[in-house]
Amino acid sequence: MQVCTVIVPYHSIWGMTEKRSQMTLAVLIALGTCMGLVGFFFIILLTKGISNEMRLRASLIQQLEETKRAESKSNHKSLVFANMSHDLRTPLAAILGLIDLCDATELSELESNLIQMKSCATNLLGKAFFELGFDL
Repeated sequence: MQVCTVIVPYHSIWGMTEKRSQMTLAVLIALGTCMGLVGFFFIILLTKGISNEMRLRASLIQQLEETKRAESKSNHKSLVFANMSHDLRTPLAAILGLIDLCDATELSELESNLIQMKSCATNLLGKAFFELGFDL
């Protein structure tokens, strides 16, 4: 039995493999870096678009809330004026009715009608000042 030993230099076998591995590793690192940068820029672009959209939506929501508040104030104002109008018309109608009665009545009834008119007018004046926030 004969044993033969072949001695092959390290660089002749592994030298090319190491160079390819190093090249592959360098290419992979370069590709990974490029993909990371491209991804970073895409994230920035997408986030910027979303933040603009979020600001726009927040602005629209704020405008809707302000519109609702304005409508609510307008409705409240209309209701107050409607109630005030009713509160003013009722005593005025009584005063006008009593004035009509005074034209066709005797002196004894006239005094009673005048007292009622004064009461209605005082009531009316009190309600008007109360509605406006004044105190008599």
